[in-house]
Amino acid sequence: MLEVCSLKFEVCSLSSPFLLPVSHSWLSCSFEQHQETCRGDARFVCKADSCGKRLKSRDALRRHQENIHAGDPKKKLICSVCNKKCSSASSLQEHRKIHEIFDCQECMKKFISANQLKRHMITHSEKRPYNCEICNKSFKRLDQVGAHKVIHSEDKPYKCKLCGKGFAHRNVYKNHKKVKAY
Repeated sequence: MLEVCSLKFEVCSLSSPFLLPVSHSWLSCSFEQHQETCRGDARFVCKADSCGKRLKSRDALRRHQENIHAGDPKKKLICSVCNKKCSSASSLQEHRKIHEIFDCQECMKKFISANQLKRHMITHSEKRPYNCEICNKSFKRLDQVGAHKVIHSEDKPYKCKLCGKGFAHRNVYKNHKKVKAY
């Protein structure tokens, strides 16, 4: 604390030179607010609606809660992007994910999750690290190997009614039907 004339001043050690008169009651809390902001750590956590947002001062937390969480709770369940009304905060949070788009830089296809984009990016790669142990055919994804292996089994659930030929995959059977259609 520093005394100049008859006024007392607080000196902020975090952002000198900051002097604030503390002898006047209308200013007494401002120095504390200033120091909270100066610290740089967002130590005030909003607990409303399990928000979790971290703010640097008590005053910023109060303003955040008034602006974001006050008022009619039903109004808060509206998507700010498309105005869709949701029945709960968790469903609104889940809905908001649809507005987050992940673009493939190779072909400009769009995906709603980073994992979907990651899986798609394999299609642009020449690598085929997964092999069928039976015929050694290679695939880009492990699930493709599993789907392929069905052709090696005796199980052919799709039978052509015209010629009796069996197929392991429905799409191959459908193509066969188009060709065989009389």
